[in-house]
Amino acid sequence: MNKYLFFFLSIVSFFSSFAQNYNFKALYSTQFIKDEISIRLNNMLDFEFDEYGRAWILLTNSLVLYDGNKYESIPYSELGIPDYSFKEIYKNPSGGLYLVGYKNFSFQQGLKINLNVVILNPLLRTWSPIKSELLNNDNLINFYGFDNHTALINKKGIFYIKNKDKWIEKFKIPNDRITTIFPANQGDWHAYSEDTYFKLGKNGIIIDSTRIKASKIRDFIEFKGQNEKCFLQLENDKIILINKDYKVKNKISFPNNSINLKLVNHLFVDKNLRLWIKYQNKVSVYNEIGEIFQDFPEINNQDIFWIPRFPIKEDKLGKVWIHLGFGFFYNSLIENDIKFYFKNEGYSFRGLQQINDSIIYFNSYKGNGLLNLNTGLYTYFSTKNNYFLGAFFNEKKHCIYIGTNNSKYEIFNLDNFQVYKKNNIDNRFYHFVFLERGLNNKYFWLGDFGFQSFDMASDSLGTFFPLPSGHSSISSFLDMDSFYLVGTDRGLLKYSLKNKGWLSVAVIPKIRVTNIKYFKNRFLISTAANGLFVLNNKFETIGDIRKRLEPINKVIFSMLIGSDEMIWLGTEKGLYKVNPLNGKYNKYGISDGIFEEEFNWLSMLNLKNGEILMGTINGLVKFNPRKMIDSFSDFEKGNFYFSSIEINNNSNTRNRNGLFEYLNKGKITLNPNEYSLTLYPGFSNNLIGKSLLFFVKTPYLDDWQLVENFNSITLSPTAGKSNIQIRISHDSPEYFLKEINIPIYKLQYVLENKTFLWFAFILFLLMIGIIFFLRYRLLTGKNKELERKLAIRVNDLELNEQSLIYKNNKLAILNEERRRFFDILGHEVNTPLAGMKQLSHTFNYLLKRGEYEKALKIAQSLENSGTEISHLVDNLLTWSNLEKNTQLSRNLSFNIIDKLNSTVDLFIFQIHRKNIKFQLSLSEGFDGEINSDPNIISFILRNILSNAIKYCPEHGDIICTLNRENDVISLSVYNSSEVLSADNFSKMIGFSAVSSIPGTFQEKGLGIGLYMVHQLILIIKGTVNYDILPNGGVTAIINIKS
Repeated sequence: MNKYLFFFLSIVSFFSSFAQNYNFKALYSTQFIKDEISIRLNNMLDFEFDEYGRAWILLTNSLVLYDGNKYESIPYSELGIPDYSFKEIYKNPSGGLYLVGYKNFSFQQGLKINLNVVILNPLLRTWSPIKSELLNNDNLINFYGFDNHTALINKKGIFYIKNKDKWIEKFKIPNDRITTIFPANQGDWHAYSEDTYFKLGKNGIIIDSTRIKASKIRDFIEFKGQNEKCFLQLENDKIILINKDYKVKNKISFPNNSINLKLVNHLFVDKNLRLWIKYQNKVSVYNEIGEIFQDFPEINNQDIFWIPRFPIKEDKLGKVWIHLGFGFFYNSLIENDIKFYFKNEGYSFRGLQQINDSIIYFNSYKGNGLLNLNTGLYTYFSTKNNYFLGAFFNEKKHCIYIGTNNSKYEIFNLDNFQVYKKNNIDNRFYHFVFLERGLNNKYFWLGDFGFQSFDMASDSLGTFFPLPSGHSSISSFLDMDSFYLVGTDRGLLKYSLKNKGWLSVAVIPKIRVTNIKYFKNRFLISTAANGLFVLNNKFETIGDIRKRLEPINKVIFSMLIGSDEMIWLGTEKGLYKVNPLNGKYNKYGISDGIFEEEFNWLSMLNLKNGEILMGTINGLVKFNPRKMIDSFSDFEKGNFYFSSIEINNNSNTRNRNGLFEYLNKGKITLNPNEYSLTLYPGFSNNLIGKSLLFFVKTPYLDDWQLVENFNSITLSPTAGKSNIQIRISHDSPEYFLKEINIPIYKLQYVLENKTFLWFAFILFLLMIGIIFFLRYRLLTGKNKELERKLAIRVNDLELNEQSLIYKNNKLAILNEERRRFFDILGHEVNTPLAGMKQLSHTFNYLLKRGEYEKALKIAQSLENSGTEISHLVDNLLTWSNLEKNTQLSRNLSFNIIDKLNSTVDLFIFQIHRKNIKFQLSLSEGFDGEINSDPNIISFILRNILSNAIKYCPEHGDIICTLNRENDVISLSVYNSSEVLSADNFSKMIGFSAVSSIPGTFQEKGLGIGLYMVHQLILIIKGTVNYDILPNGGVTAIINIKS
């Protein structure tokens, strides 16, 4: 019988232990963060975390930034980044992000066509091409990332890995078809081409290979913890496993089970070697031995259009993020098993006692009651007794002894929930604050002016021990059998039972002592203003531990020794775990699940199962001290930055000098006209959504100014040097996590600078003194008048010499121009005359032979040569008159259309020679009759038309337009041209003579035609302008008063 009973109890014990262990298993808490921008655009491709813990989501035409609070759309056009068809984003080991763009085609899977990589600075929102890292996009085959590294393969077949800020050459790829290489175990490498997996040795030598027949390879997934294996994602959206024997597997095998990969859309192995598998409509997590760790049933309720390319990533805190196209599925592991009660309900506690395994009695500012720890519900609650202080549970009598702020204590009966008041008490004792248990079943009531022994069996008070003068309000007590330690508002006292007298413990300052404990031959004394003291048995401070504990919060309200034999401190700012032997400590706050960080006095309790229950100003927190290993975040290692700086409320100036100067030089410089400075401070330690406050103080602010994370504050710096002091905190500037000081230099206008004004005034006085001194010397000089006359004479001679030099130079220039002119004149006259001589000889020869048609063509050429000589002579005569200032104007009535037609007839041979299309357009109602100088008009028409023909190309266009508006005749002559430009044409339009450009048939000229047009048009009070068209061509616009 006993054997069966023992067996039954063993089975019960085993399952009880299993259930308990299972209940303590840390699970992931999940949250959906909706991404309205990605929903609207519906083209999410990839995402990555920057060094500030913010998520950058890559879309086809823009980026989306999630900073933990909001999403922000950032188009590529806003950043000035060309659209390179970006498809991947990777973390840059030296800071920032890489954006990788390319084109890919189904028939060229694995090849990235037109590969372009840019480097994004996520803080400044600036970018630079990959050339800044001495790389060339044109030389890259692939660019990708793995396990906090980036890698590339260039067209020479060299494989590189980036380590921090350096690219390190590894080896030359052994097969030209390989496009991707990533780490295996023991220095070996995985690699693949479009359709083949390769296993490579340390130096890139091929160990083995496997052909993938099912589909083409699209991407790889690392198998952390089992790097000898890897996953390959195929183009048909299937995932396969390459086993350590280089065989293709469709399942992951574990000692006791296996996971089929056929229905898997995507998977990821996190830092804890847990396997995240994304199926069509759910996500499951398996541990490293293949057992199911957790399912997420809530994902079935989400309207998800699953796409296997949606990535899974892990941030530095071990949080796993999955972007489902409409937002993030965010998962954080609850390692510390922290539970909160009465969260945000306004409770603040003053006494806690455990009644049984699940029921807790509490006093609070809202009243007293009983709480069920398993359900979180009230068993009983009363708002009448909100003046209760400390609580003590008498298990035998099934009642609670309650201290009050009145001159009595009360008893709460747990059988009928009734409160009994004790009124027949010696009034000398005044308040009964809390009941404390001493050694040998002794009890003591502690109050404002002393303490009193108490017989729990008879509820009778014993000896009263009044406090010495100058001390009041007992806040802590410890019975050491031969003496008592009493903490008051004025320090720590020791009462000797042998000497019946009080001594003050000198090493403790005269401040409130909140708790006293004795543990492992050490006294632990917590205070409300000077932190924790660790004393030996001689009441001497253990110096090295005290020094190590210096950084912890100075205001300690509660202290106890946990089941893990560590000291737990509830402070004004955070929870601390302290090792009493060496002083090492950890801090826990909001980021660790301690939702409220200010704790209460008399409200810290060791539960029977080894957990700790603590009261805060806004709820109860319960945790397992053995699972509180390390805090998640260390703010001293965080990054402070400005998300933006605005000057004069102008966001366009945010990067002018403030942001760059602070980041590069550690200061901000303002110009005199920059009267305001708006700061957007930010702080991150790679924890997305961290709630922090910024307190800003400057010499011109009376007190600290509060700025929430990523909000702004506008300052008005005064002239000169000042300093901005920024403290990062959870709630107040006094208890800050980090402090930053930023110098500001505001430049001054010259007239505002007192130092400069004093310097200018002294300089002015000095100059006045020098002037008077020189004047005195000049007035008293013996040869003053002689020196003056001599100076004048010398000055006149110098002026005359300069005038002669100038005139001589001008004459030399004129002579050179005339010599050049006559050289050109001789050449230009000789050419048509020689032609005419040759043509005359040919003409006579053809006449004698009777070849009259050919002779007629020669006659036309003779006529053309004659026209050219006539035109040349006419220009020379006109130029001569202009040079002698004898060119006169005589107005007559004539028809300008006739003049224009006759001028065209003069050049009809040249027009036909180049096959020029000539057009004449007249305004409606204009008959051509004008009143002006016909000779000057004819000259102008000849030269303008001659130049149009000269520079018009073969088969070009000349368009003449004549119109009349009131008494102004407007003629525009357009000719197409490929010869003239704005630069060379400016030399021809009347600023100097003898400047010519060869025509389209290399026709030469004297270069005086347009010069004389410019001179003659002024005589008849007209204007001429030229318009060089961008697409080629010149328009001459002539306006003449009729």
